[in-house]
Amino acid sequence: MDKLVYQYIKRYEPNVEADDLSNLKKQLVILLNKLHDNKSVYKNLPFDYMPVDQQLKLMHHLRTSPVAGRQIISNMTKIDADRSFLEFACPSLNNVFSGDSELREIRENLLSLDQWVLDTRFQIRLTEDSRSLLLNLMRINSSILRCYQEEDDKLLIMGVGLAGFERLRSYIDYVANALLQFLVYHIVVNKKEKALAIISQLCIKADDLDKVMDKKLEQQHQKWKINPIKLTAELVSGGFSDFLTHRSRFEEEIHIKQLLVEEMKNRPDFFGEIPSKYISSKRLIQPTELQTIESIITEGKHVNNYGRKLLNTQKFIDVFSSYGGRSCNSMCLMDLKVYFREIYLSHVCYARKQAASIVSEYLSDVSACSPTFSLDSFPQFRLKKQYIFLREKINRGYFRETGLSKAYVSKFLFEEKLYTLLLKSYLFYSLSDGVNAVCEIYSEFLQEYYDLLAE
Repeated sequence: MDKLVYQYIKRYEPNVEADDLSNLKKQLVILLNKLHDNKSVYKNLPFDYMPVDQQLKLMHHLRTSPVAGRQIISNMTKIDADRSFLEFACPSLNNVFSGDSELREIRENLLSLDQWVLDTRFQIRLTEDSRSLLLNLMRINSSILRCYQEEDDKLLIMGVGLAGFERLRSYIDYVANALLQFLVYHIVVNKKEKALAIISQLCIKADDLDKVMDKKLEQQHQKWKINPIKLTAELVSGGFSDFLTHRSRFEEEIHIKQLLVEEMKNRPDFFGEIPSKYISSKRLIQPTELQTIESIITEGKHVNNYGRKLLNTQKFIDVFSSYGGRSCNSMCLMDLKVYFREIYLSHVCYARKQAASIVSEYLSDVSACSPTFSLDSFPQFRLKKQYIFLREKINRGYFRETGLSKAYVSKFLFEEKLYTLLLKSYLFYSLSDGVNAVCEIYSEFLQEYYDLLAE
C-alpha cells in the first residue's frame, strides 16, 4: 500500500507542498482501504489484479472525477432504477468511435436486440407447442451470437475492438425476458398443477449454475494473475459502471416484488382464495354492465367514489393497451377487476406513493399532452420505479385472479436467483467472456425447461 501511495504522488502530485503531503497520504490510504474492503462500494472492482500503472490511473480517476466521487461513494449502495452510473467510466472508453467516420457508422449500426425481444415475446405468447418453441429459442439465440461474431469480424478488420458493455447489458435483458416470459406463459399458466414443482427445480438449477459461475470467476482471477495487461482503468471503470447501473435496476425490481409478496402474506383476506361468486373471466362486457359488475370487482366491499375510480381505471387500461404494449381492454371484466383492485384497493406504498396517486399523476400528464402526440413523444412515468411498481402490481393481480398466487411467490424467488446469476457476468470484465457466460446460462435453462416439460 505504501508503495502505491508513493508511486501515485510521484506521478500525479510531484509538486505537492510539504504541508499538504500528510493529508494527501491519508486520503490515498483511505481510498486504498476502500478498494480492498469486501464490504465497501468498490468490492467488485478487480483492483488487485490490475497492472500498477492502471491502478494508479483508476485511483486518480476516483479522486479527481466529480462524477465518480459523487455517484459511487454517495449513491452506489442505494436501490434506484432511476439512477445511472454510466458516466463513472473513464472518459476515453466512450470515445473509441468518435474520431473516424467509418467507425462511427459501424457503431451506429451495431445489433440492437429490441426487435428480437419483441419477436421472442410474441412467439412465446402465440406458440402452443412448448418444446418446439424451446428449440426455436435456441435457434434464435444462435442467430444473435452469429450477428455478434459478424460485428466483431468487421471491427477486427478495422483494427479495433468493441468498447463498452452495451452488448452484454442488452443480451442479459434479452435472456432474462425470454426465460421469465416462457416461465409464465408455458409453465405457470399451461402447467398449473406442476408449476410449483418446476419452479423449485429451476431454483435448484440456478444455485448449481451460480456455483459454476463462481468457479469460472476464480479461474478468471488466476488468468489475471498471469496476464493482467487487459485490465485497463478504462475497461474496469466501464464494466463497473454498467454493472452498478444494471444491478440497481434489477435490485429495484426485486425490492418491489419483495414488498408485494410481504403484502400478500400480511393481507390473506385480500389476496386469499377468491369466492366463486366473485371470480372474473376474460370476457368483454357491455356498457350497461359497468354498474352491475361492482360486486365482482370489489368482491362485495363498499368503495367510495366507485364510479369515478372505475372510469379512471378504464382510462389507464386504454393507455397501457395503446402505448404500453399491454394486452388489456377497458371493457374486459378481468382486466377491469385486476387494475381496479391493484390501483385502489391495495394500499401498499413504494417511494412514499400509492398506486392510486401514481395513476392520478400519470393520467394528468397524459391529459396535458398534445392531441397529436406520437408514440415517441407520449409521456413517460415521472420515475422508472413508478412504472415498475405499477407493472408488477398488475402482474400480481393477474396471478391472484387466476388462482396462481403461490406461483407468483415462487416465481419471485427464481427471479431473484436468476438476476443475481446474470449480473455476475459483468465481473469477468471482458465483453466476450461475459456474453459467453450469459449464453451458457441461457442454454442451460432452455435445456432444463425442455427436460422438465418432458417429465
